[in-house]
Amino acid sequence: MQTALNVTMPILSFLICILTAYILGKTPAFNFLNARKNRFKSLDGIRGFLALSVFFHHFVITYYWKKTDIWASPPENMFDNFGSVGVAIFFIITGFLFISKITKKSTTNWVSESPRVHRRPVCLSQATLPDSFKLS
Repeated sequence: MQTALNVTMPILSFLICILTAYILGKTPAFNFLNARKNRFKSLDGIRGFLALSVFFHHFVITYYWKKTDIWASPPENMFDNFGSVGVAIFFIITGFLFISKITKKSTTNWVSESPRVHRRPVCLSQATLPDSFKLS
């Protein structure tokens, strides 16, 4: 019975997350998403579910951490795969979207694209670098 509860609670929480995302997506605050052109809406949806699966993976790890006071991978492989597979497929799709955006243009001005492309890793490193010093 304990094993069934260990699997049921996180799955129920995941379904609640999906339902909440669906309801929020139907609100007027998110109408700007329909106005975007040249989008792969199906891939945006898949990326959304993949991001939710990574969130769910982190939720399950935190759930077991709070329950057992041990920070480790979840005992079930299914929950562990939500994180690693979700991140891998998310970045594959993101790479495809990035390359398809570049190849649609007849000429790519790498000088004008360079600051936008290189700004993201710099912002990420500024956000995570202080935390890495806290850990050591």
